Amino acid sequence: MASIIHLCILHIHIFFYVASVITLNLDTDKQALIYMKSQTITQPADALATWDPSSFPCNWTRVSCDDRGQRVVGLDLSSLSISGPVSPYIGNLSFLSTLQLQENQFLGVIPEAITNLLRLRVLNISYNSVEGTIPSNLSRCIELRVVDLMQNELSGSIPEDLTRLVNLQTLNLAGNHLSGSIPPSIGNLSSLFTLRLGTNMLSAPIPSALSRLINLKHLDLTINNLSGTVPLSIYNMSSLENLAVASNSLSGDIPYNVGDTLPKLLNFNFCINKFTGTIPGSLHNLTNIIFIRMAHNRLHGTIPPGLGNLPELEMYNIGYNYINSSRGEGLGFLYPLVNSTKLDFLAIDGNGFDGVIPEFIGNFSKKLRMLYMGSNQISGSIPPSISRLQGLALLNLSFNSISGEIPSEIGQLEGLQELVLSKNRLTSNIPNSLGNLQKLAQIDLSSNELRGNIPISFGTFKRLTSMDLSMNKLNGNIPKEVLDLPGNIPSSIRNCKSLEQLILSNNSFSGNIPNGLGELNGLTSLDLSSNQLSGSIPLDLQNLKALQFLNLSFNNLVGNVPSNGIFSNLTRVHVLGNPKLCYDSKCGTHDPNKIIVISVATTISVLARCLVFSRECAALRHLKHRNLVKLITSCSSLDHKNKEFLALVYEYMKNGSLEKWIGNGMGLMDRLNVAINVACGLSYLHHECVVAPVVHCDLKPSNVLLDEDLTAKIGDFGLARMLVDHDQSISSTHVLKGSMGYIPPEYGMGGKPSTKGDVYSYGIMLMEIFTGKSPTDEMFVGGLSLKTWVRSAFPENLDQVLDPDMHHEPHEVCSDCHQSMSSKTQPDCLTALIGVALSCTNDSPEGRITITEALRNSSVFKMCFTSTIINHS
Repeated sequence: MASIIHLCILHIHIFFYVASVITLNLDTDKQALIYMKSQTITQPADALATWDPSSFPCNWTRVSCDDRGQRVVGLDLSSLSISGPVSPYIGNLSFLSTLQLQENQFLGVIPEAITNLLRLRVLNISYNSVEGTIPSNLSRCIELRVVDLMQNELSGSIPEDLTRLVNLQTLNLAGNHLSGSIPPSIGNLSSLFTLRLGTNMLSAPIPSALSRLINLKHLDLTINNLSGTVPLSIYNMSSLENLAVASNSLSGDIPYNVGDTLPKLLNFNFCINKFTGTIPGSLHNLTNIIFIRMAHNRLHGTIPPGLGNLPELEMYNIGYNYINSSRGEGLGFLYPLVNSTKLDFLAIDGNGFDGVIPEFIGNFSKKLRMLYMGSNQISGSIPPSISRLQGLALLNLSFNSISGEIPSEIGQLEGLQELVLSKNRLTSNIPNSLGNLQKLAQIDLSSNELRGNIPISFGTFKRLTSMDLSMNKLNGNIPKEVLDLPGNIPSSIRNCKSLEQLILSNNSFSGNIPNGLGELNGLTSLDLSSNQLSGSIPLDLQNLKALQFLNLSFNNLVGNVPSNGIFSNLTRVHVLGNPKLCYDSKCGTHDPNKIIVISVATTISVLARCLVFSRECAALRHLKHRNLVKLITSCSSLDHKNKEFLALVYEYMKNGSLEKWIGNGMGLMDRLNVAINVACGLSYLHHECVVAPVVHCDLKPSNVLLDEDLTAKIGDFGLARMLVDHDQSISSTHVLKGSMGYIPPEYGMGGKPSTKGDVYSYGIMLMEIFTGKSPTDEMFVGGLSLKTWVRSAFPENLDQVLDPDMHHEPHEVCSDCHQSMSSKTQPDCLTALIGVALSCTNDSPEGRITITEALRNSSVFKMCFTSTIINHS
């Protein structure tokens, strides 16, 4: 009996001991959670209202306990808009197996105490703002299956200790600032299914040891600084479904049999690298593949057969390579894509495809939203069948040679948000049916040969933010209805907040500037220059508080220039070329500090030459282009020696000549824009002048002037020649002159001035812009010239000749990857640009490219840095 009593007493003691231990541990968990809550702020404030110290923690919101309710094992605070630090008290939740803190605003560092959670299986702190380094001893949490730290501000290197987490299945460190190399020991994580290291600053080659991850399905290394080739063993990881290495500096050929060795591949993303060779035909054998992306590389050749084998395909992006059509095939290679009924995105832009847009394009997937075919050599007309693509949100056919009318059927694409047909040869009127495109946000029809009026139906646009109709032959009044874009009352546009850019320059619009423009409150850029507008400047333009750029130059405007609003800062206003505009109450009293001109004088003693000079000046006065310095007038008289004095009066260029900017820290994008500006101006002179082509004959940096926005304009036409008849004889009897270092070699052997000569000078100037070295620099002696110096470094050692003072703008938009792109992609484009310069400076005129080709290529390379098109991914 006594033994039974002792046994009962022992059980009672054990019961109370165990109960006290359980209570203590629950109190520890509760106390840790209460401390965590006290250090953070939630939105809404009552999101954690159940976390009451007087209540049982296993009943609290977002808290999970084990089956017996003895310990906290799960904490899910995701998407609660929590701000504040990650509390170190979290390390006291010693039984925690799941910690989910994603999609909040957590700050500070990841506390070392988190490594005390030895039972932790899931750690997710993604989409926050935590910083510092990844805890080096996280490997203590040996049970971890998921580590997701994506989209934070973490820095430093990837800790080697992470590779001891042998049970790890997901490692996601993408979207941080991690640097250094990828540890080869990651290849020891044999259970890994997902490895995401994209959007960091990782460098060095991809370690071949990653190929030991035999269970890996998802490998994302995009947007880093990785170099070298992709190890061949990576292409043998047969379990891979997603292989993404876009936006690095990777090179080499893509194996022809990649589709055979990676049979499960669903996503193949090799965009924005230096890959060479041809498109692997085996990719077209992957019947389940969804995304094929190889844009912005150096691929060449033609499209391999097999496009009809891709029924699951949603994206096919091969834009900006060196791919051509098969001889005589044109765009016929696209026909098999009619079988890809899920196709959403098709980009073949920036290549060398020729031929016409085929009628069968209308048979593509009704789900097709994005169609990029710009920057090719496509000719012919736009087929009306394109209207059958009812899902289309973006259509870009720019920078081609497409002719004919804009088909009215495009107005049936009711979901279209962006229409870009610029830089073609489209003619006739703009169809009224385009007014049916109610979702249109951007329309760019610039640089065509369109005629007639702006359709009144454009007044129905409700979401338009940008309209560019410049460089056409449009005329008539600017319809008031166009300005009534989103307003509910036809006579009022007070509610117009969508339109941001209105560009109607270089047309033949007449009549007054419509009243009501001043109520387009969202307008940031307005360009009505080089038209035939008359009347006064509407005073309500002073009300445009968001306006950053206003160009009303070269019209027939009269009266006073307003003085308030944007007009109070004339560095952002262009009104030159309106001789009847006034700057104060006395008409004709101009403020010389606001609008002035420069004059270039020359003295010629032979009257016959003066007559020829006058005829050429008369022709030059009618040259109208945004990249030519406007010649206001010419005049003549006798000087003090009784010789003929000739003066050319130009518009004032605030930033002087390009010569003084080169070598003075001018940014890369500014230099690229200048190069494109000059090419645009030359292309106009060579190919778009009505009377005859004009050859400048003295193109050099000192003859390129910069306005207040650093827009480049070609000036000093003192040696310019007009080419007439088919033999391109010279209309002036002046002896040919030029500037040392820029003169093409054939001129020195008696050759006639030609457009090819200007192209040579442009190529030399292009080299000077990006190297900072003048062709007359003292270093160029003994047979060494700027051209031979650059050519000797091209392409492998180009960094040795580029201007070291050319700072790079670090975060330009990458249209393909839908993310920011660091300056590591810029050397690729610079290599291509120098390639253009070398193509311009071939010793043989016949071997040089045209200025139009140089312009096209330069514009393509600019798109490596920036693009205004929507969702190019």
